[in-house]
Amino acid sequence: MRSAIRKDDTLREVERLKEAIRPLVEELDPLGIYLFGSGAQGLLTPESDLDLAILGSKPYPPEHLFALRAPLSLLVGREVDLIDLRQAPLPLQAQVAAFGEPLYRKSLEADRFLDLALKAYARLNEERAEILGDIQKRGKVYG
Repeated sequence: MRSAIRKDDTLREVERLKEAIRPLVEELDPLGIYLFGSGAQGLLTPESDLDLAILGSKPYPPEHLFALRAPLSLLVGREVDLIDLRQAPLPLQAQVAAFGEPLYRKSLEADRFLDLALKAYARLNEERAEILGDIQKRGKVYG
């Protein structure tokens, strides 16, 4: 098992990351940028990448985010994955909303987006619970 980086090292890395995302903020003008995954949970290992969710006022072209990964990875000294939170699947939006570490927030619109994502995910889970319960009761998916 790989050992996680100590909590104080993780905090220093998050502070460095906040500095490193300044060019992203200038170029993309996002509503918010969030660290999620192992980095937000304090479970980074030396081999871990950093997962960043970027929320814009509108979707970003995927090739634009892809092009920004390499320079940011060089700045922080580890691989960085960038996802467009607006285009991410609802479960990932909810994960970022529930467990993500905000690195940058421009306005309350970012908080509203995350609140709506959590509410939509809770609603989805309620709807799925009924369906899954019905499947379990019948013992089959169809018919």
